[in-house]
Amino acid sequence: MIKRIIAHKDRGRIITNMFSLVFLQGANYILPLLTLPYLVRTLGIDLFGILAFIAAIMVYFTIVTDFGFNLTATKEIASCREKKEKVIEVYSAVMTIKLALSLVSLLFLFILIFTFESVYEHRSIYIISFFGVVAQAFFPSWIFQGLEKMKYITYVNVTTKVLFTLSIFIFVNSKADFFLVPLLTSLGLILSTIFSLLLVRKRFRITYRLVSFDILKRYISLSKKIFVGQVSYSMINPSIIFLLGTVAGSSAVGLFSIVEKLIRPIAGLASPISQTFFPYLSNAKTNGNMNTKEIAFIVTCIYSIISLSLGVLIYIFAMDILLLFYSEDNVNRTVINILKTLAFYPFLYGIVHVYCTQTLLIGGSYGAYKTILVTSLILNFVIGWGVLTYIGVIGAPILMMLTELYIVVCCVFFFTFRNKEVA
Repeated sequence: MIKRIIAHKDRGRIITNMFSLVFLQGANYILPLLTLPYLVRTLGIDLFGILAFIAAIMVYFTIVTDFGFNLTATKEIASCREKKEKVIEVYSAVMTIKLALSLVSLLFLFILIFTFESVYEHRSIYIISFFGVVAQAFFPSWIFQGLEKMKYITYVNVTTKVLFTLSIFIFVNSKADFFLVPLLTSLGLILSTIFSLLLVRKRFRITYRLVSFDILKRYISLSKKIFVGQVSYSMINPSIIFLLGTVAGSSAVGLFSIVEKLIRPIAGLASPISQTFFPYLSNAKTNGNMNTKEIAFIVTCIYSIISLSLGVLIYIFAMDILLLFYSEDNVNRTVINILKTLAFYPFLYGIVHVYCTQTLLIGGSYGAYKTILVTSLILNFVIGWGVLTYIGVIGAPILMMLTELYIVVCCVFFFTFRNKEVA
C-alpha cells in the first residue's frame, strides 16, 4: 500500500533518510546505555540522580532555545528548498532568534543559581551543562531534515558521540569525577555543532545574513503557533523528574532514571520515522499531490505492530533486561515494576509522534495541537504531586503512561468529530 501512495522516485530518498536517522537515533540512545551501568556503579545512585535532575532542568532551557523551530523551520525549509534565497532567509532568521533566546536563558540560569541554595551548590555543573544547551540550540538539524539530507547529521553526530562516550570510560573513574560527565557531553555537542555549521556553509552554500526585524517577527509568529504546545509536551517528563526529586529525593530520581533511560531508546524508534516523513509530507502537502493523512495512518499502523510486540517482550522479560545492564543490587522489585509499567510506553509515544503530531501540524490544526498538549501538561501537574506523594517512585511511570494515553484519546476524538479540519 505504501508503494501505491509514495512515488517511486521518492522511495530511495525516504529509505536512505530513515536508515540514517535510525542509525543516529540508535547512537543517541545506545551509546548512553553503554555508559549507564558504568556511571551508576562508579558514581552511585545519589550522584547519578543529581546529574539526572540537572539534565531535566537543562531540558527546559533546550525547549526554550528551540522555540519549536525543529518543526516549523523544518516545514519551511521543506516547502521552499528549491529557492536558495528563501532557505538562507529561514536559516538566518532562526539562528538570530536562537541567539537571543540563548542569552535570555543564560540570564534565567544565573537567577536560578543565586536564588536556590541547592542550585548554587552545584553551580559549576549547571553552567557546564548549559554549554551543551547552547550547542544544541545552534545545531542545524532542521536544515538537514528540511532538505532531506539526514545522512550528514548522522556522520557528524555519531563520530563525535562515539569519541566522547569512550572518553567517559577513560576519565570518569570515581565519584570525584562526576563533573566530567556533563563536561564531556557538552564538548561532544559543541564539536558536532561546529562541524555541522561548517557543513551547511561548505556543502550547501547556506550562509548567515542579517535580516530585518519584520522578518524576525514573522518567523517568531510562525513558530509561536506550535511553541506553546511543544514546550508543554516537552516539559512533561522533565516535570515528572522534577516533582519526583522534590517529593522523594535524588535516590528516587536515580531509580526512575535508570529505567526511563532503558525504555527511551525503544520509544525513540518513532523519532526517525516521524523526522523522515514530516518534511516529505510537508512538501507533499504544499504541492497537494497526495493524501498525507493516509500515509501517516499506514506508517503508524506498521510502527504500532512492532512496538506492541516489543512491549509484550519487555513486560515478560523485565528482570532479565534489567540484569543485562545493572547488578543484582540495583535490580529490586520497585525497579522491575517501573519497567513493566513502561513496557507499552513506546506504543503510545509512537502514536503521538508518528500520527497525531504529523497529522495535526501538516494539516494546519495548530489550535488543537496547542490545546491538547497544554491540557496534558496541566493534567500532569494537577495529579502528579498527589500521585508521587502517596504512591512514591512507581507513580512516575504511571504518570508517563496516563499523559500519553490522554493525548492519544484527545487526538482520536478530534480526528473523529472535527475531521474536516485535518487535511
